Amino acid sequence: MKTLTKLALTLIAVAGLQACDPYEDENKGTPSVVNVIATDGGAAVEGTNTGTSWTVSSPSSTVIFVKTNPGKLLDGASIQSSPTDCTPAGGWLSVNGAGPGNWMSCYYPQSPASFEGASVVLYPGPSISDVDSWFSLTELAAGIYNLAGTVSDKQGHPLAIDVNVFVNDLAAAQSDTAGTEITVDFSDAGDNMTNVQLWEAPDVSGAPGTFAAVATTSPYVKTGVAVGATYWYKVTADTAGFPTTAASFETAPVSVTTEAP
Repeated sequence: MKTLTKLALTLIAVAGLQACDPYEDENKGTPSVVNVIATDGGAAVEGTNTGTSWTVSSPSSTVIFVKTNPGKLLDGASIQSSPTDCTPAGGWLSVNGAGPGNWMSCYYPQSPASFEGASVVLYPGPSISDVDSWFSLTELAAGIYNLAGTVSDKQGHPLAIDVNVFVNDLAAAQSDTAGTEITVDFSDAGDNMTNVQLWEAPDVSGAPGTFAAVATTSPYVKTGVAVGATYWYKVTADTAGFPTTAASFETAPVSVTTEAP
């Protein structure tokens, strides 16, 4: 009898918890974006919160994870058309100010890290149901993508998403056996991208010195380099009109040190 009484009390307690306002739970709260990650299944790059939107720069990406606050459950029906179809529900997703086009949006309620909540997963089609995994999809073409729209949580509260993704395949390497030449490849054109500029800086104690603009077309070849010298490179670009309020975007700097044969 005691066991049954304890069980009944436990069930009542659980029912009471489920009936509580979920916003009283420390793991719930109003929905917000806490991180944005671009990845191709290998390297993952975290975004930066600019205050009004998120920006992430990546040399290669197939999928964008928009992560929400810890414990937060979103309404999957506001994100994807059906449990097996990641077409944006109601066309909620805007890409560079237009409709979603071939972009998909999936709800991913699980999180690989306990300190993060669920994710809205954005990627160009086809729908994930038609492929083995997100990472078997085609990589994003070089360009700048503004991904924006509003979804909701389980309680109907809105979650505004505004993410800028800058994809530019920047790579620098020694290109001769003598160690006196560096070749830099970068994406000098792309979707919604203009005013592309390659910048170069000498190394100062393991960090970039002052950057100077050196090229607008790829590849860029630097000759007459002292053996053992280190140079840093980055790429900047502007949007080609959307969003009109966006600042210039830039890649993370990469470095190369020449070596003697």
